[in-house]
Amino acid sequence: MYEPIEKILGGLGKHWRTQADKRQVRITGEIGALREEVDSLSAKVNNLRVKDEIAWAYVIYDEEWHRRLDFEAVQHNSVPVPHISFPEFRVRWLREHAVTHQDEVWK
Repeated sequence: MYEPIEKILGGLGKHWRTQADKRQVRITGEIGALREEVDSLSAKVNNLRVKDEIAWAYVIYDEEWHRRLDFEAVQHNSVPVPHISFPEFRVRWLREHAVTHQDEVWK
């Protein structure tokens, strides 16, 4: 495409063409690096979404547990529902939601 212009301009055209080629290689490399970074960030965002979903699910579970405990306390004769810790809840949640990339999520 630029060859006729390069021929007309001689040495200056050749220099211009060489610089344009170098610039294109650099831009192509930068685009590739940006794509890799976007892919990496996409995976991190997905992991953060899973973590956030688990945390909110636990907050809701914990709130309901405490509410049930309060109601049962009013009745005086009931045994409280066993409470589970967040790490236990997280393991159950990941299993129930078939999250297969658990190690990646908790990096």
